[in-house]
Amino acid sequence: MAIVPKNTNKYIEFLFSVILISLFIIGATLTKQSSHGFYNISKDSYKCETNDRLMVFKNTKGSYIRVVSNLHSQTMLPDVQRRYYRRYLANKNPNIGLNLVQPGQYLLSVFDLVEPKSKMVYVILDEDPAPYFNKFITLCAQPINNRLYKGIIIDQASKTEELGILNAQNTQVDTLHWKTPTWIDTTALIIQEEQLIANHKGPEVWGKSGGVSQNRLKENEDGTVQTTIKEIDKSRVIGFSQKNINHSFGTVDYAIHLSNKGELVIFEKGEKKGKFGKYQINDLIEITRLNNKIIYKKNNQIFYTSPTPSFSELMIDVCFFNKNATLFNIKASFD
Repeated sequence: MAIVPKNTNKYIEFLFSVILISLFIIGATLTKQSSHGFYNISKDSYKCETNDRLMVFKNTKGSYIRVVSNLHSQTMLPDVQRRYYRRYLANKNPNIGLNLVQPGQYLLSVFDLVEPKSKMVYVILDEDPAPYFNKFITLCAQPINNRLYKGIIIDQASKTEELGILNAQNTQVDTLHWKTPTWIDTTALIIQEEQLIANHKGPEVWGKSGGVSQNRLKENEDGTVQTTIKEIDKSRVIGFSQKNINHSFGTVDYAIHLSNKGELVIFEKGEKKGKFGKYQINDLIEITRLNNKIIYKKNNQIFYTSPTPSFSELMIDVCFFNKNATLFNIKASFD
């Protein structure tokens, strides 16, 4: 039996979260009923990345929640405090998992119209689905387990074109004209044919070693930078920046921090977006701008999509913490 908190504010938070979770579960069924028979889709018209699942569903009230660390007076629907999410939803459904949905992310209950006979599944999103209210959302979803997926929304208005680009970047990667970047504004950096090596002296701190590319990704254009992992015990960053401010990771607009603990960590302008698992030797790490969205991938699988759109001209930005840290085989799809 649930224990009701003595504090009135906590009781209100408790009641608010439990009611919203109940509506979330009920709302999924109503969503299925309201959309059944009103949308037909041919799989042949759409393509996602390899191993991803194409989904279409109707986004209605009650079909998603946002997990937050703590509720505040200004908190509005559909926010649910993380501890109540863990207690009343994740604990009762092991497929969701206690720690797979992080604060700030959205959890959707989806009855997939592409496969209308399939069971309800859950999809984790980084992007707020509110702008798509009462619309059919098309998304590509990467499976985490048999009931939980990590998804990226594809705008209904240009669904075929965007999904085609996603597929092309994944399956036709060998046909892209990859370039080895030309590096400028470098400090304490050894530039070799296949790798960059940090060569700073003294204490190991951020800001001593780094550089940017002369290559520029033009305004509103799509493009990718990639690197292959050759070490897991040294910290370095690769990403996109609009301006070269310094060689600290905190000034990189969109950054993948390859930590000396073998972890993938996303920072955007110094703000930590989260840890996204481990990386290994020979993993392929990529950052892509696609239709003004920044997408982070490991081995061609999306693990994070930035909620911050990108429109400006970008350069590749690298910086290093540990001495002799390397970034190997950096390639860009743009001049």
